[in-house]
Amino acid sequence: MRQLIQKIDWNKFRIRSRKDWVIFWAFAALVCYAVGLRFYHRFDQWLFSFANPYMTNLNQPYTWGQLIVFLALFAAVAEVVLFLCKKSVKARVLVLVGALLMPMVILAGYRIHTDLIVSSLWKEEPEYISFRKGQQMELTEEEQEEVLELCRTLTPIADQETRELLKQWYQESNTDAFTKADNLHIRFSKKYGHNYSFILRVYEGKVFIWRGYSASDEEITFFEDNGIVEWVEGIVTPAK
Repeated sequence: MRQLIQKIDWNKFRIRSRKDWVIFWAFAALVCYAVGLRFYHRFDQWLFSFANPYMTNLNQPYTWGQLIVFLALFAAVAEVVLFLCKKSVKARVLVLVGALLMPMVILAGYRIHTDLIVSSLWKEEPEYISFRKGQQMELTEEEQEEVLELCRTLTPIADQETRELLKQWYQESNTDAFTKADNLHIRFSKKYGHNYSFILRVYEGKVFIWRGYSASDEEITFFEDNGIVEWVEGIVTPAK
């Protein structure tokens, strides 16, 4: 292996022209992109905690985590190249500042993207609405309109102490709050790059959506009861 490396004419790989620089940066971008595809998952988990509270991991846009990895690596390559080429300190500082500002810009873009995806709940008509109360149930057109309006007027619980108490209740339910809850699924067609599924659960008078996992914990959004608990209780399960 060592002899093979010694036989390589490294002068052929020197960058001498503008064409060589274009090839170099294109190759560097491809390598950074490939690495981004491999290691974006952790960054997506980090971003998820900043997503719109109506967003679930079913509809999370995954390109943003990949973009973080790609730009971070590309900035590192640029810093090394500027250093080896003995470029000005000003140029290196500008690249460094850009790399430091990059996560904030991506975070803002990610939040805006999730806001746009979940906006289908208020702006679009659903593809379908399904309801499970122990078993799958067919809703009439009137019932679908009623529950859609109730979902559109739900308000997330803002009080931090109340949210903590509800989270504790959820954890103490021993998964019953997830597996035994009455389940409403409203699906919307693809818009802003993603379909949107609003999956609402009602259990023991609590109204929530299980959003998925963030980097360290489950993400759950609890809502004030705006009459949807009564609506759910009013749906009679057909006799077997």
